Amino acid sequence: MGIEELPERIKAHLIAKTTRTERKSANNRIGVTELLGCQKKSYLRRKEPMPISLKQAFVFFRGQIFDDAFTPLFARNQVRVTHRIVGTPIVITGRIDFIDDDGAVADWKTIDGTYWIESKGAKEENVRQVLFYCYCEGIDKGRLYYMSLGNLIKIDIDANQEVQLENLEDLEERAKTLNNALVCGRTPKRDSDHTPDFWECSYTKGKDEFRCEYYDTCYGEKNGK
Repeated sequence: MGIEELPERIKAHLIAKTTRTERKSANNRIGVTELLGCQKKSYLRRKEPMPISLKQAFVFFRGQIFDDAFTPLFARNQVRVTHRIVGTPIVITGRIDFIDDDGAVADWKTIDGTYWIESKGAKEENVRQVLFYCYCEGIDKGRLYYMSLGNLIKIDIDANQEVQLENLEDLEERAKTLNNALVCGRTPKRDSDHTPDFWECSYTKGKDEFRCEYYDTCYGEKNGK
């Protein structure tokens, strides 16, 4: 049993509520989350958008429910931030979930379960997202809240200036690379992290909902291996 067993009316509602309908961004305006995963995937999502899957729709909808319920409890919430790369027209954008009661930049993550976070710690891309927000706000305290329907894990992040600047330097280089690819219309190559051994790039029969929607573009037609 899974979300495919939901009534058709509910499934249609999930897809309708979470379909990517946002205004198309200019090539020089790049969301920070576009820089924290596979650059090829970020490029293809701009150039060749795919229909959203039911699993993706459910995850987005679930996260939005908690965002809408909890972040307005804080005086500063859903704070939009931008950072222009010096000497370029490129702007990295983002949105902070809320500023916590002690002044920390906080980001809320709703996940299926907390086992992986308890075992391995915060996800690197989530930490780097918060570090970017800390830089934009001039705050040296960051925090991640990982929530499943049965548990919550709070993780404080060392956001000293050196760490922030190191993170920002890498994000700027990735933004320049993605911007250049978008302007020139050249698909970036996969980086060394995104191999067939990476969970989102692997093929496991019957596990389509966990696989990147551009698997076929990268690796050819699914062959059941």
